[in-house]
Amino acid sequence: MALSTEALKPRLLVVTDDTCCGGTANVAYQLASSLQIAFDVRFACRRTDVNAGALAELQAAGVRFHAYDVDEAAPWRNSLQSVFSVDQALDLLEESDPDLVLTVDASELISFGALKSAAGRCGVPYVDVINILLEDSKERVGAFFELGTRHLDEATTLVFACDAHRRRFELLLPENRVPRTVISNSRPDKFFQPRNPDARRRLREEFGLKDENALVCLTTARIEPHKGQMRIVRALALLDGRGRGENIHLVFAGAGQADYVREVGNEIANLGLEARVSMLGARSDVVDLLDASDIFILPSKSEATSLSIIEAMAKGLAVVATGVDGILELIDESCAVLLPLEEDVAVSAIAEAIDALQRDTNLRFRLAEAGRRRADDFRVEPTIARYVDLLTGVLKERRRSDGLRSFARTIAPVGAALDLSKPELAWNFLQNGWSISEAEGVWTNGASSTILLRTDARKGQTLRLVFEFAPFLAPSWPSQESYVFVDEVPLAFWRLASPGRQARSLVLEAASETGTINIRFEHCRAVAPSALGLPPDPRELALFFYRIEIFDDSSSAVEEAFPESLATA
Repeated sequence: MALSTEALKPRLLVVTDDTCCGGTANVAYQLASSLQIAFDVRFACRRTDVNAGALAELQAAGVRFHAYDVDEAAPWRNSLQSVFSVDQALDLLEESDPDLVLTVDASELISFGALKSAAGRCGVPYVDVINILLEDSKERVGAFFELGTRHLDEATTLVFACDAHRRRFELLLPENRVPRTVISNSRPDKFFQPRNPDARRRLREEFGLKDENALVCLTTARIEPHKGQMRIVRALALLDGRGRGENIHLVFAGAGQADYVREVGNEIANLGLEARVSMLGARSDVVDLLDASDIFILPSKSEATSLSIIEAMAKGLAVVATGVDGILELIDESCAVLLPLEEDVAVSAIAEAIDALQRDTNLRFRLAEAGRRRADDFRVEPTIARYVDLLTGVLKERRRSDGLRSFARTIAPVGAALDLSKPELAWNFLQNGWSISEAEGVWTNGASSTILLRTDARKGQTLRLVFEFAPFLAPSWPSQESYVFVDEVPLAFWRLASPGRQARSLVLEAASETGTINIRFEHCRAVAPSALGLPPDPRELALFFYRIEIFDDSSSAVEEAFPESLATA
């Protein structure tokens, strides 16, 4: 029987932890879609409302999707989960069965520690794409830096999107000896098509623009402090003060952390610019937004070879951007206005650039045309050809070692206690709906939290699970209420009206041949920390879990900790 062409291709698993459709996610989507010319591609990430459309497009194009709920780009990134959730990583590798893994990292050097360790355990080579590397990454990671980066020694190749970040990596980790290469980012043909006048008219109406000569200044980027949207807003206010801003409209397209998005919105309101700034959130119609705009502005403090700048140049927009890192490998003063990095002069420089391009249309058109020619160097085909050569070369040198493949998971023996203050244990059981690890345990986060207990219980064995936790009680909610489901069957309802550490137990019968128990908590009154007067953050807290004890219901003894061999596995 003849084999299909697809069956003959090596299996490539592409994974990203950018779930917000930012630049790193778009790099990953493009790689997954385009690399199908040489590989049977599978794609893994956490599915969210923001990226659902992009994932649907990938699946429609023939890419197989695997859910992998590690989201390092979230506002409350959990680096310990990334390093220690090895069982979850093994689940992904067993399900996708790749010959090669390509990780596209959103969290600089600390992404996917567990997945990369699991790949090594299974004899699967991996290539790591480091799409962004900020200057202060080591300071932000802090004491966790060494632990969070040790997995990079196991990569077959490290890929950087710009040479500036490769050099920065060598300063941060001079002992790393993994081969390194630079492959610039690129964009597909849709960004190189002629501009669409219908899209321009439609979107400018959406922005409320009545003057067809209004100057639309677009920024497509996550709304984050280092991307510089606040600088652009203040530059518009500066132009208004000079009587030069009346005909200018700002458009920000991109998701962001809710607190900072709110901060930018408050600044816009305080400056009286609500009618002149459109904050659109994440958008899938970036091509149309570019067609509707005249200038592209990105006063970022650090970038690789910025996708958004390539897109803007390809569409014929004049570009105004900070002369920093990979941006300087994309543009120079012959095709763009370069901004200073220093905060105290950047705002006035943005204002001056907008004003100059507003007054001098010849300058604007000259920069736009030069940028369009420069963008031709960043079309997708050469980039994909380089990735195909790299990945096929890796497979020739380091074939998957099936003899090393081991999918053994962490087992919680009946009679043991799971100490959730130990991240090396906790993150092999905690699944969705949990906050960052803390000294004594872990908070739930959101309305739903799940635990997957892999035990050595026999099918039909009666177990008693004892949970030690403390409820988050706010003045507006004098009690916490949670429904408890075991293997999707409702088993208990907990109403907790007193503060402090306490315990509740569940008696159940092991229903699985493998001893696996799926526990889900649905929290009726999860609330933000600010409800208790604490500093605001995006979490919604209900219960703080300290430990879980697993009893045979006929036994009264319980070990105080996991066996030493398990704790160090």
